Amino acid sequence: MLDEKFLKNLKHQCTRDLYWLLASDYPLNSQISSFRLFPEQILEEIIEQHKDFLIELDQHPKQFIKYLTTRPTRRLGIYAERLMAFFFEKSPWINLITHSFQLIREGETIGEIDFIIEWKGELYHLELAVKYYLGVDDLNKFQNWIGPSGNDSLGLKLDKVMNQQLPLANEKEISELINGRQITSYLLLKGKFFCNESDVNLPNWLNPTAKRGHYARLKDSTILLESSTKYHLVRPNWLSDLVVLKRQNLQQVSTTKLVEQISQFGGIHLVQKVSPTETSFIVLDSWPEIK
Repeated sequence: MLDEKFLKNLKHQCTRDLYWLLASDYPLNSQISSFRLFPEQILEEIIEQHKDFLIELDQHPKQFIKYLTTRPTRRLGIYAERLMAFFFEKSPWINLITHSFQLIREGETIGEIDFIIEWKGELYHLELAVKYYLGVDDLNKFQNWIGPSGNDSLGLKLDKVMNQQLPLANEKEISELINGRQITSYLLLKGKFFCNESDVNLPNWLNPTAKRGHYARLKDSTILLESSTKYHLVRPNWLSDLVVLKRQNLQQVSTTKLVEQISQFGGIHLVQKVSPTETSFIVLDSWPEIK
């Protein structure tokens, strides 16, 4: 779905990252219906319809950049959400019904909906997530795919999305908002998963065509360091730079201060010499520690 040539021709970080959000592979297998991933066929239609729009946005990005810089952030989830909010709001063909809609009852927030959009006369509730998980032990278990900082896991995310976030579309407040129309809820999950070099048997619920990386604990990181460019990919530039690297988004890795840098960044996201798609992670020897 992602056209690398099209991505390379986009000059600005915001439009490159937006295109990546739309067109990059799901790390999960979209053929498994229980994940409730936004259908790739619809995404392809949206991308094709908006290619000229994205080119125009890239040529005149002032408004887009201003929108993003009014609330600058290094948090990937917030950054990705703002990219998509701008896109849905400005698209000539998509009607943004609501964004970050909070359901509040008796002064208590019971949940928040990321997006409700209308596309070709159909309503869709979308929960957006951009995740980077490292697999440990039994890779078939969702809870064994853990974020580099140790405070998140695929198991926790899927449980929250399926049991708390997606069902929010059934609440009376949403029915009133959309005048009782039919709505379908989906997860829009992008990102990248990383395996240990020794992992050979990967679960079938991973997308077989999605690019994956490798990771190592600090004590086992010699090979990764030797094969890398000794640069760390700085957040929030973990989106389109996974495909087309921009050198200004890199920070040099100091081999004498690895512990300090890993602690500071929540893991070092290394860029490999071979290709930017071959990124890898180095974490502390004590990882994972769920916080």
